[in-house]
Amino acid sequence: RCVSSPAEPFIYPVDPPTNARYYESILKPICLRDIGKTLQEAGKRLIEKSVSLAGQEDDASSESLRMEIQTDIDSSIAHFARSVRLISQNCGCYSNVGGSIISSAEEMIRVFERLLLDWVLAPADSLPDLESLDDDRCVDYHVSDEEAMVLLCDGCEGKYNMSRLDPPLYDVPKGDWYCPRCLSGRCWAHLDPRVGREVTKWFPSVDKDSEKEGSILKGTIKSCVYCAPENMSRTSTLSYIIRYDVDGDEETWSLDEVDTALEKAGQSVPPIRCLEAVSESPGYGIGTDHGLFGILPVPLNPAISETAAQAAVSSSIFLETIIGSAVLLISRPEEMNADEWLRLLVLFIMKVSQTDILQSL
Repeated sequence: RCVSSPAEPFIYPVDPPTNARYYESILKPICLRDIGKTLQEAGKRLIEKSVSLAGQEDDASSESLRMEIQTDIDSSIAHFARSVRLISQNCGCYSNVGGSIISSAEEMIRVFERLLLDWVLAPADSLPDLESLDDDRCVDYHVSDEEAMVLLCDGCEGKYNMSRLDPPLYDVPKGDWYCPRCLSGRCWAHLDPRVGREVTKWFPSVDKDSEKEGSILKGTIKSCVYCAPENMSRTSTLSYIIRYDVDGDEETWSLDEVDTALEKAGQSVPPIRCLEAVSESPGYGIGTDHGLFGILPVPLNPAISETAAQAAVSSSIFLETIIGSAVLLISRPEEMNADEWLRLLVLFIMKVSQTDILQSL
């Protein structure tokens, strides 16, 4: 996809003679070539470690190296995803790049997030074979797609066989068309095998004088949400919303608590690969990422007009503005975390940088 039209402007660094102020405005300039070099270095490093692992006996030392390799893979993928997103963020912060470049950046990031989720981060049993990775094919490819009428989603740029949609389409829609995955905001929460399973938890008796030792409550894992790291030494992860059957109360569990409960119940699930990248991935992006703020998806929110909802689908900057405004409405300043403040700061800088006064400097 790096040679496709939306990504082409970002392959090489911004030309300093023609955009001198770009390097004064952007703290971390980056291009796809830089990202490719970093991936190559990470690949060489992993090959060296894998060769070293192959020459070792199966003991504690080899297990430690195996875990080190997996950690390196996870951090490399997370860094890769952040770097690609940074290209789009830089374009939004520097308005002089022009509307067409900003539009290309937004289109590129929508395609990237779709492919990252479907081709890299999805559970192992949902990943396509390496031989079938071809974005010129339809999403969820079937041999019948070759002779069928294909629609291109105006959100994620994915291709869909009109006859295999649910319900099928017999005529090309007028205007913009968005695929079911974009409309539902498909992300890890839709793919996580933990969601929907039953778990139990033991609660001690509230009355210390009571003869009852406590009670066991059953609950259902309703969803997973992004969990920001508490400090710089830790990485982002996921937490889970548990709804108890008896009274409908909800409680938040950590990923470890959920996996431990499922293991005790004989329902073990595979560990999440690339956890840091998974937790930061917005997926198909039309929804409010992972429901972190408890806001309705844009298309379903009665407070957002149809025109604004359409703009949110096609403009990540517009969507970020909606989310940032909603956070201010439902959260007290002392309750907001660092990521929420950073989102607002970036939006503020973007708006200020587009004022006539700054543009004339």
